[in-house]
Amino acid sequence: MPRALAVLLLALTCALPLLWPAALPAQTRPLFQPPPPAAPPVETTWWTRAAQAVRETQAQLGRDLAGTLRAVRTEQSMLALATLLLLSFAYGVVHAAGPGHGKVVLSSYLVASRSAVRRGILLASAAAGVQAISAIALVGLLAVLIGMTQRATAAAVTWLDIASYAAIVLLGIWMLVGALRGGHHHHHHPAHANDHHAHAHHGHDNGNVAAAPESRGQTLMLVLGLGIRPCSGAVLVLLFALGQGVFLLGVLSAAVMALGTAITTSALAVLTVVARHTALRLASCRSSRIGVLAARGLAIVGALAIVGFGALLLSGAWGAGAPV
Repeated sequence: MPRALAVLLLALTCALPLLWPAALPAQTRPLFQPPPPAAPPVETTWWTRAAQAVRETQAQLGRDLAGTLRAVRTEQSMLALATLLLLSFAYGVVHAAGPGHGKVVLSSYLVASRSAVRRGILLASAAAGVQAISAIALVGLLAVLIGMTQRATAAAVTWLDIASYAAIVLLGIWMLVGALRGGHHHHHHPAHANDHHAHAHHGHDNGNVAAAPESRGQTLMLVLGLGIRPCSGAVLVLLFALGQGVFLLGVLSAAVMALGTAITTSALAVLTVVARHTALRLASCRSSRIGVLAARGLAIVGALAIVGFGALLLSGAWGAGAPV
């Protein structure tokens, strides 16, 4: 009996691969077992395709910039210089149109604040200008004056990333506190409420009372938070220009890049401000109280978006190999 049981167990063990082929690796499955179906291709959306197109265009423009810089140095012609400026401007436009934290933070700030269209344009332009200055100062100070290697200069950008993201987080917290405090100033007296209602009919933002209060400190922190992190393309162009012995041409290219970036981000700022004012105007049409609550809600949501996005970026920059 034990011998018969042993033979039965041995037979079941040998037949197990046939009874359960899925438990085996693909190369040992029976021949009649069909191969597993291939994974379906990942469907891409128009947004991912557009982002990929922007990245590819940006990479191509970067290569063209390097070649044009070399051509300007060797040919010394006005045509090569004009091509360099045109490519630099196009790079700035495309760079600003691609994925990046600056547009998210700027849009969130404009949603949460009382900024008008003109102020939005000024903020976008100032951030782009500071970004160019940061890149020029970084390469000029570390590589030209101190003599650091290109690799060490590029690695120093990590510190600026961390400083930029930390400033964004602090700005969001500052705005969130202001938005929460601002929401308690519109229930003091009926005459006070009537004054705000009258202002709304004269075209003013009915929710200003609940929006995050703006200050020069917030403006400075926003511009530094967005601009202190230099444009990676500008840094690469400056380093390449330095290696070619035409650093001033790299400075000129970085400045024109900033102009292209400012135009794109300013257009986004205009759209954001107009959308905010339109939403608050529609909310105020229902009642003044709804307008105030809508403005306060936008202020809080915008500030929370700045805090959350900045904290995410700060965590990623620090965990990705920040200097210690």
